[in-house]
This record gives sequence, structure tokens and C-alpha cells, in this order.
Amino acid sequence: MKRKQLTIRLLFILPFLSMAFYQQAQVMWACNDPAGGIQIWFDYNQNCPNSPGSLAGLAEIGFHSGANGWASVVAWDDANATTGVNVGNDTFLVDLPDPNAYYGTATTAINFVFNQGTVNTSEPWGAEGKEDDGMGGCLDFFVDLLTITETCPTATSVHELLLRKELTIYPNPLSEEAVISFENDRQENYDLRITNSFGQ
Repeated sequence: MKRKQLTIRLLFILPFLSMAFYQQAQVMWACNDPAGGIQIWFDYNQNCPNSPGSLAGLAEIGFHSGANGWASVVAWDDANATTGVNVGNDTFLVDLPDPNAYYGTATTAINFVFNQGTVNTSEPWGAEGKEDDGMGGCLDFFVDLLTITETCPTATSVHELLLRKELTIYPNPLSEEAVISFENDRQENYDLRITNSFGQ
């Protein structure tokens, strides 16, 4: 397996290369993917402090969810279940290209929690990602799809590469120099385009 590494020297600063740049203080946010569907972002650094265990440093985490008030559940260990992928700094990305198809019903809202089931199947709920209720407890997350107004800032080409390949960009965020590396065992050709949130 060959690993490609590309070093880029930039003459300008890309202040917003971080994929979670616009709402880093929130534990969870969702946006409309330009390619269709939605993306759900989870910043574990803002996780409910009373959630059990730790999801820090995991490459991916379980996404246990249900549509429309837990009516149509896709358990974290279902064969078709998606996961939260660590895209850096313990920020996890869940991609749902078609929520209606994923849940098998017309979906207007999604309830969900995260767990460590992808790495510890014998004790999946030993570590959880949940929302802080502000009173010492933790809550399940909730997204009303009709209220998502943000368009996801990431380029779909980078997002698709993230889903298919191990992609690393460091340091992130960057200022003048970045190293991008990914697996390329088939010797495929790629065009890489790096832009900031303003398309520059």
C-alpha cells in the first residue's frame, strides 16, 4: 500500500480550513450537504461532562438514531448503520446522503446518541456522546430537518475522499504550510483543490 504525501506552501492564510469552523463552541450542529442529504457534526470536546466513558481519540464512533421521535430506529450495530468519523480534534462527522432512505420513512426529525460500539462491541454504552441539559444531566440529541439552513462548508470532493480513504491534513487549521496524505494503493490520479470557506 503506497502512501502519498503532498506538502503545500501557501502564500496566504486560510483562516477557516477547519471543517467545523463556524460553530466550534456547539457540541452538535447539522448542515445541508451540497451533494444532497445532511451532515451532522459532533464536537466531543463539548460533550456532556456527565456522559460515561470517553470517545476521545477514536477513529469512528457508533451513531444510534431514530427518525421522528425514535419511531424508526437504526441501531448503531445494524448492518446498514453509518458511523461518526473523526475528522480531526475529536470532531466527528455523520453523513446521511438520504435520510428518508436511511430510516425507511419520510423523515422530518432525527433523535440520536453516540457510543463506543465501533471499538468495544461488548460494552458499547460504556462511553457516550450526548447533549448537556445544563442541570447536571445528559440528553439525546435532536435535529429538526426543516430548520437546517446552513450549507455545509466542506467541498464534496474532500468529503467523498474522506469516506473512501484515510485522509490526513495537518496542521489543521493551518497558516502557511500543510501536509496532506492519503492511501493510494491503486495508483489512482487525484486532483486536489484546497479552498477556504470563501472559495479562495
